[in-house]
Amino acid sequence: MTVPAGTTHTFATVDAAGAQVLAVMTPEVDQLVSALHAASSDEERAEVWARYNSEVTHLPGPARYES
Repeated sequence: MTVPAGTTHTFATVDAAGAQVLAVMTPEVDQLVSALHAASSDEERAEVWARYNSEVTHLPGPARYES
């Protein structure tokens, strides 16, 4: 599965078998993840999200699993 840029997305395993995931990221996404791990407060994390023009989106209602 490929997730187009700008698409809200998530992933999950839905059975006991588990899964293997290969995530291919641009250097910017790698920097975003590293900066989020280095942030020590909610304010710092908010600044990181803004710096990388990204955000966390919470969808209303129960989780949906689609492939």
